[in-house]
Amino acid sequence: MNPAILYNDVYSWKDYQKEAQILLAELKNMGRTSGSILELACGTGKYLSFFEGWRRTGVDLCPDSLTCAKAEMGDAELICSDMSDTGILDTFDVIICLFGGISYLPLGDRLKAIEHWRSLLKPNGILIVEPWIEEEHIQFGTPFLFHFSCQEYAFSRVVTPRKEDHSCVLEFFFLYINKEGLRQKFYQRDILYLQKHHVWKDLLCTNSFVLLKEIDGFLHRSAVWFFGKHD
Repeated sequence: MNPAILYNDVYSWKDYQKEAQILLAELKNMGRTSGSILELACGTGKYLSFFEGWRRTGVDLCPDSLTCAKAEMGDAELICSDMSDTGILDTFDVIICLFGGISYLPLGDRLKAIEHWRSLLKPNGILIVEPWIEEEHIQFGTPFLFHFSCQEYAFSRVVTPRKEDHSCVLEFFFLYINKEGLRQKFYQRDILYLQKHHVWKDLLCTNSFVLLKEIDGFLHRSAVWFFGKHD
């Protein structure tokens, strides 16, 4: 059992549809009602799945997550690649990187990634970014337990965030049991690089992007930024 298979269950509390509708409404106000969209760090494609009528492309490093996304969006192009250098030659009307996805970028890859994203965006395109939670709002050392059950299986997941240098290390421990009583334990480790939100904005704005709008984020004490790019 791979944790990616359980991703949608783990985040069943998160209202992806409502959040996607907020983004679609903001894009409509900016004159974008359809076109091409690229999601960076798309995971299982939950956001992308609500952009119906758009030409959808998703990038993620986890092939199991992309398999889940493909099952939900047969028409989408899904690419297993690093978001700092996707290998994509096409350009897009909209690029999104949500749920703190940008914070998976190590410091040394950020400028390279931003320049790459700029090359993927059409002249009047929009980049939408939601950064990870700032350091002072993370409860380091506090364990968080999540439990999920359905007719076919049940699992529990515990994670205790810890700070390591300038990063937030999330070590997830899963206990899974199916209806036949088969038990499995597995482990997942994520690293999110901590950065003040104003530093992220400054980095984007000093590298050929311009902030068009900021709204409340979907993460606790976060924000969603809408950027255009300087020609």
